[in-house]
Amino acid sequence: MVIVYANNFNATYSSDGADKVSLHKKVSGYYAGKSLYFKYQDIIYNVTHSNNHAQKQTLINLANQIID
Repeated sequence: MVIVYANNFNATYSSDGADKVSLHKKVSGYYAGKSLYFKYQDIIYNVTHSNNHAQKQTLINLANQIID
């Protein structure tokens, strides 16, 4: 199961220990554990997979679909 959170308020996420990733349209995101978060058009997205073995590339692909 994939969960997508979208916040339009000033939320903050710590990037400590997270890997920076490049997404479409020059958007940067951060991958940590089983979550990927990024900001696009003033909305902060957090894409999380319930599977503990979620693959980083799967979450990146989902984030790019949101951006496109």
